[in-house]
Amino acid sequence: RGAHCLHHFLRQVGNHGEIAVVEADSAGILGLRLPLLGGTSGVADGQCGIETGLRCLVALQALVYFALNWVVFNRTQGKLNTRFIAKDAAKIIAATVAMLSALWLASGFLEGLHIYIRFVLTAISGAIVYVAAALALKTEIARFLISKLRKS
Repeated sequence: RGAHCLHHFLRQVGNHGEIAVVEADSAGILGLRLPLLGGTSGVADGQCGIETGLRCLVALQALVYFALNWVVFNRTQGKLNTRFIAKDAAKIIAATVAMLSALWLASGFLEGLHIYIRFVLTAISGAIVYVAAALALKTEIARFLISKLRKS
């Protein structure tokens, strides 16, 4: 199964006896793999359960770790203001969705550009949209940054 998955990541370009010469099928597969920037996703992503399973386990581990830290912090520091945290988290998620939507819309316009130019333009436009959305939604971090900027 492992060799089958590797076959999708690498393309055989020659066979010299018992040694197969392979090259990366795409820089996006073994590199950054940023679909919005033109990187591609390997066929093996959908076919090799180990990669998908590991990604799911890492996400599950992060959720369990967060939950355990939440419980420990509540017990050691007292009750947290859950309503405030949930409200601000919802604002941050909304700002992130706005940024992702803008990047998805912009991906069509950036398609013909060189990969590094696309990367820079995507990073800049994503940051601008996220900061604008965070300021418009008045997230706590936006309020903090504005207060620090006013003091200096």
